[in-house]
Amino acid sequence: MSTVVIPIPANFQWPPGTAAPTLSQATQTSDVATNALTVKSQAPFATATANNRYAAALVFDVPGPTNGGTFLPASTGIGTFDIDFAESPVFRYGFFAATSYGLYLGASAAAASATNYTIVKETGDTIFNDSAALIFAIGGVLQFQLNTNQLYPQTDNSKALGLASFRWSNVATVSLLTSSMQVAQVSKGTTYAVDSGASPDFLVLLTGNAFTATLPVPTAGRVLKFKDAAGNASTQNKTIAPHAAETIDGAASYVLTLNKACVELTSDGTNWFVTGEYNGTVI
Repeated sequence: MSTVVIPIPANFQWPPGTAAPTLSQATQTSDVATNALTVKSQAPFATATANNRYAAALVFDVPGPTNGGTFLPASTGIGTFDIDFAESPVFRYGFFAATSYGLYLGASAAAASATNYTIVKETGDTIFNDSAALIFAIGGVLQFQLNTNQLYPQTDNSKALGLASFRWSNVATVSLLTSSMQVAQVSKGTTYAVDSGASPDFLVLLTGNAFTATLPVPTAGRVLKFKDAAGNASTQNKTIAPHAAETIDGAASYVLTLNKACVELTSDGTNWFVTGEYNGTVI
């Protein structure tokens, strides 16, 4: 197909009173394939040199407010730069607060707000944001989540931090000689599945009457502690059961039967082993 050059002034404008002018191809008039509409910036001369060898920028410009006005929130769709699919925005760049501008992708573009954006550039920082948390996925499979004060695996406890050949360096540590150590603990008084909260457990305080706490899937090196915090295990036995067919020191379960008793369990990735016991008596 030959190219027809149509002379157009350097600045092509619709008259001010034109309502929502649209640059588009006419709708097909018969049952044939549609044609792509391409907007292309100027290509360089075939034998150009130095910086003349590069194509020109393709610029889409949304003018700023006048007469002291400020940008409206991106959710209004006023003063934003949109790319629509099926007449709904799938890409929107716009304002949300103060001097902050966000890049909104996917279905969230239509409901753009200060807590619903994909990427925002503010005071030199690039931030990824969601109303509750940032969730990373690969191939549609959830990997890990970052929220206000936690970073943790999203689906299980088998995610490794680093590899044998590539590791993190200069990891900050806390000296146990000068600082206290805080561990993840939960208090439960009824049937409980370990790790069913927002983050992995370490110390499980067993309160209430007799019930069963179920261990998670074994992970090599995992350590868990269970304590009869109610002090009534002699009459209200606290049972610790494996996740499935695993064993605890070769047994199908472990039962705390002494008041104030405590047990530490360690996994080799297949089963669990008792690596510490306290019978409830202070020596």
